[in-house]
Amino acid sequence: MPRQPRCSLPSEFSHVTIRGLGRRIIFEDTQDKQKFLRLLLNKLSDTEVFVYAWCLMDNHAHFLFRASSANLSKLMQRLGTSYAQYYNGRHGHVGKVFQNR
Repeated sequence: MPRQPRCSLPSEFSHVTIRGLGRRIIFEDTQDKQKFLRLLLNKLSDTEVFVYAWCLMDNHAHFLFRASSANLSKLMQRLGTSYAQYYNGRHGHVGKVFQNR
């Protein structure tokens, strides 16, 4: 069954969560969290997405964004792919890092 499109609200504020596949750890240490935030900052620089708050936990993260659904979707896809490549390379894993939304 195909996933449903992201709901777009008139305010354009979105609470987004990401979680490790099977609730696995996605941030093993401070270096992983710093890399993720650097990637987020880099990806934000060429979008019309604004981040107002974030909270990085060991196996998931929360964000408050303001953006159109299309821009937010593009950002999260690029961020997830970049971080998964980094994480898998650094920790010797293969495959998916994040659960589907």
